[in-house]
Amino acid sequence: MNDAAIEKLEFDAVLDRLEACCASPGGRALVDEVVIHTRPESVAAALDETTEARRLLDTRAPDWDLGAAPDMTPALARMEYGGLLEPADLHAVRALLDTAETVRGSAPPEQEFPTLGALAAGLFTNPALARRIARSIDEKGHVLDDASPALARARRRIRRLEQSIPAMLHTFVNDPSNEDLVQERIVTMRNGRFVVPVQAGKMRGPGFILQDRSASGQTAFVEPARAVEQNNELISERAAEREAVLAVLRELSDAVAESKAELAQLHADLSRMDLLLARGRLSIAMRAARPEISTGDQVRIVAGRHPLLGEHAVPVDVSLGGDTRALILTGPNAGGKTVGLKMIGLFCLMAQAGLHVPAITGTALPVFSQIHAVIGDEQSIEHSLSTFTSHIYDIARILERAGRGSLALIDEICSGTDPAEGTALACSIIKRLMDAGAVCMVTSHHGGLKTFASVTPGAANARVLFDEAASEPRYVIETGAPGKSYALHIARRAGLSEDLVHAARGYLDEQTRMAEQLITDLEQLKGVLAVERAGIERKKQEIEEVRAEAEKQLGAAEKQRREMLAKAVGQAEVLVEQTRARCRELLQRARASDSLPQQAEVKGEITQTLRKVRKAAKRVAPRRGRGVTLGDLKPGAALALRDTGDSVTFEQGPDRRGQVRVLLGGLAMTTHVRNLVVPDTPPPPPAAPPPRKIHDHDRFIAEARRTAADSVDLHGMRAAEALEELDRQLEVAHLAGLDRVAVKHGIGTGALRKAVNEHLASHPLVRRLEPAALSQGGIGVTFAILK
Repeated sequence: MNDAAIEKLEFDAVLDRLEACCASPGGRALVDEVVIHTRPESVAAALDETTEARRLLDTRAPDWDLGAAPDMTPALARMEYGGLLEPADLHAVRALLDTAETVRGSAPPEQEFPTLGALAAGLFTNPALARRIARSIDEKGHVLDDASPALARARRRIRRLEQSIPAMLHTFVNDPSNEDLVQERIVTMRNGRFVVPVQAGKMRGPGFILQDRSASGQTAFVEPARAVEQNNELISERAAEREAVLAVLRELSDAVAESKAELAQLHADLSRMDLLLARGRLSIAMRAARPEISTGDQVRIVAGRHPLLGEHAVPVDVSLGGDTRALILTGPNAGGKTVGLKMIGLFCLMAQAGLHVPAITGTALPVFSQIHAVIGDEQSIEHSLSTFTSHIYDIARILERAGRGSLALIDEICSGTDPAEGTALACSIIKRLMDAGAVCMVTSHHGGLKTFASVTPGAANARVLFDEAASEPRYVIETGAPGKSYALHIARRAGLSEDLVHAARGYLDEQTRMAEQLITDLEQLKGVLAVERAGIERKKQEIEEVRAEAEKQLGAAEKQRREMLAKAVGQAEVLVEQTRARCRELLQRARASDSLPQQAEVKGEITQTLRKVRKAAKRVAPRRGRGVTLGDLKPGAALALRDTGDSVTFEQGPDRRGQVRVLLGGLAMTTHVRNLVVPDTPPPPPAAPPPRKIHDHDRFIAEARRTAADSVDLHGMRAAEALEELDRQLEVAHLAGLDRVAVKHGIGTGALRKAVNEHLASHPLVRRLEPAALSQGGIGVTFAILK
């Protein structure tokens, strides 16, 4: 991945936030090793881990103090070379083992949390070693007396001597006979031995051993002869203490060294768990979501917020890639163009590093092999490069490397030079990036790039919105329309006088003013279209609700029909069984009867029973008709269902499983082809419409020539009324032989203009449409060229 792009997009600032979410030194150290993956499988796996960590924090919030796991790097290094561990190292080992014991004891289920659950359940623990260290080393890293009998014995003797020697020397300094000798009545230590301060010039006799002198030389620190033996004993016991401490440390170091590989792995596992949980905490803090992974190079960001702007970030929707190979973002200064540009690159880096992005569900990001960025002014004094030259130098390096699977982000492309030449150069650069297969997004103030995006396949305009009434940006990106720079608005807001701004408007040439007016008209039309689109969406939702309710009612009716059919079949089966029994009884009576009246009575009962059976069979009989052939399976063919007898209309099929699609009462359903029959009596064809009445053609033409007009004024009419009037006038004009009609619909909200243009585009009497020149009414008039 391009290191320069990572720096320009401020990915390190995101890693700083991630590091702040870590609890342990090991987790913070791993932040420096975060990998930006370039394989979709690796990206998906990393994002799944972050999702799992966030789900654990949201649902279970484990009470793991991973911050208690200390930095084991120094201790692990000493163990690697067989060195003696310090008490602080041993205490760190104990804290690490205690943390592992706690985490492993509350490991989440692996079925729900496969990564964190497996890590927690597989942590190395050694309770015996942890207890052994706890008995020998306290929380401050001191070796305890009970670490060994030799250490306990030496420290008891040291404490006894450290009490008895000062007591004896206090007797010496407080003795009145030594008052002229003693400098101060205190007992102190020099060279690890208890001594007393005396006046250097008055020290006499062999009863003192000099240990030190003051800086001035006036005071001598001496050891009276009576204290020499006990001081020697104190020195000896302290040496014994050191030997005992070293023995304890050596024994514990050897015990720890036996598990050095397991401890190193434990430290790595806890550090990784800490980093995973930090990724989940960062997702929560940013109110982020897991982005989908695009199969191609389509970038789709829904309500994205720049991760470094916090609560001040305005959610924006951005889409590029796929069919849109280049997105040209225009709009006012300080309107959010650079922020939007950086956000796209930063989102891709975050996702490929396994981090959630501050957006909502529906956001999808591809996996780019390379991300390039040219952002900001980079004048190079060292290489004698101007801002523009340095800018082009960076772009040239991108053109060398960018290809399929690359994302190129260029801020203020080819600015800082002649606008005409800069525009031409920018168009060439963007086209080269598109041809190379890269996805690119650029920001600019060049008006020519807006036209380039409008006429170049694969390129699209986008803008940052500006509130003209308040003269301030809205920081919202809208795709599909170019933006204005609003330089004059911003200049007036910044303090330039109104007359100066007005004079500046006079210097704008006619073409520029027309372009600005066109952009304004497009903005108004886009607002109208947005309202209409919202209305269509509401209607669509209402239709879906009605459809769902109809399907629900149809399902209930079908269920009721099947229940009734099953009930009828059951009744028929009972009737058949009763009929069989009755027939057996009647046959027996018939055989036993000798007289004709009795046989006639039996025959009448048989006839009545047969009538009941036929009536019941008629209620439950399936639809009669022959089975279908391939020739019968034509779209629109009238067929019937064998099992229910319902009439259906054939649509398509059969597939490999023999399933066909039919319409039942206007609703689509599938059934097996064997369930279709051609009904014996097909439904009658629809009646032909009555013939139209033929009018006097010559009389109509004469009337049309008298009343025809070459223009139609629809101002102030509703859409339905206007279209009806338009049809009438076009028919008259066509009969009169006119070749074109000027349709005056005005600008207004754009609704009438849209309805008129859509109606004319499909009108059978209109060959084509032509826009009106500014002198003829501009976009408020449309010429309909008649056939």
